[in-house]
Amino acid sequence: MSLDEQTTGAFLLELYRQTEGNMEAQVSMHQVAEALGHEKDAAAALAQGLMMEELVELRTLAGGISLTENGLAELRNRGLVAAGGPQEVSRLSGEAVLNEEDRTVLENVTADIRAAVAEAEATFDDLEAMVVDIKTIEVQLLSKVAKTAVIAAVLRSLQSSFRRLGKEKIWQKIEELLAKV
Repeated sequence: MSLDEQTTGAFLLELYRQTEGNMEAQVSMHQVAEALGHEKDAAAALAQGLMMEELVELRTLAGGISLTENGLAELRNRGLVAAGGPQEVSRLSGEAVLNEEDRTVLENVTADIRAAVAEAEATFDDLEAMVVDIKTIEVQLLSKVAKTAVIAAVLRSLQSSFRRLGKEKIWQKIEELLAKV
């Protein structure tokens, strides 16, 4: 792939997230780029490169794009999503420091974790511990060299809490996320 590997992977993963894995759905290329902190010109250039590699398909002249089968296969090959359709689970890369793709994956999973905590019927102490774990992840993400080992330890703590509370879906999602770590 000729484009920057991390930027490409992060863009594809964000497109996947925004379309919820539905290859018939479309979103604005600018919206995807904005979520990653890129300017409109960079979005157009990146999307054009991905279209040339047949990873992304242009759906509208206004910049509506969708993920192609090749784009989904690329995400799977990189280990960013597992086979299984729209409910696929993203994974961390396993590198010592979080890369851009890892950050995108982690932000998405953290949103799912927050939702699960909000729904959890737990004691105050359990809720407090889970909120502190979430805040620890958020603080790590403020660093340009966020440590995967720290994130993994916090995620394992959350996983343990969810397992105790019988929240099987979210603890399994965390398990899959940590498959390479």
